[in-house]
Amino acid sequence: MMTATIPPMNMKDTSTNPIPTTIPTSPTPKLSTTRRIQSWQRKPGLTASNNERVFVKHNYRDHMHDEASDIELGWLRIHRNMPLEKQPFLLKLHTALSVMERDGLTDVFTWLPHGRAFKVLHKARFETDVLPKYFLMRNYTSFMRQCNIYNFRRLTRGSGKESSGAHYHDCFLKGRPWLCHAIKRTKVKGVGIKPAAQFEKEPKFFQMPVCHDPDPKQEKQEE
Repeated sequence: MMTATIPPMNMKDTSTNPIPTTIPTSPTPKLSTTRRIQSWQRKPGLTASNNERVFVKHNYRDHMHDEASDIELGWLRIHRNMPLEKQPFLLKLHTALSVMERDGLTDVFTWLPHGRAFKVLHKARFETDVLPKYFLMRNYTSFMRQCNIYNFRRLTRGSGKESSGAHYHDCFLKGRPWLCHAIKRTKVKGVGIKPAAQFEKEPKFFQMPVCHDPDPKQEKQEE
């Protein structure tokens, strides 16, 4: 076998790049986030308890541009003026989220940046600092029971890492409390089967327009 002789480098020739002593190696390829999520997806069929598997339903409709009706504004006006203990849960929830930044509690409970879902970031502090003051409640389980009664859906990493563990409803949007009028309370029927997530069908909120708070003129009209 013939070998090539590498001539010595001319140290005075600054145009010559030095030969690296080590060659960087490419990192070991890993499954993409999308492929990992797909691998977690449950398949239709029977559960370990031999029950038919059910799935979380995601049929998101964007109500961001819906105009407030006189009925919705009237509902909002009446219930806003009620004492906290008489206000409906949905209005308490919306109001609490709207003042978390003012009260320095966004590290505990907050809207996600797109304004289409909310998230409890610190469960223990949520029970001590948020529930008693803004909901007249003390138990996180009771809070989540109310969310389930009003058909809030839980997000997973299927809609993005930041969304995991957040909850949403089509008619629960930042800056649009009148939409809560359209959210109906449902009777929860316990079937003993926890619905499996449908990662690919979760709404991709970070790809949608951001829901901002309305301008002061619009807020004045609602009061």
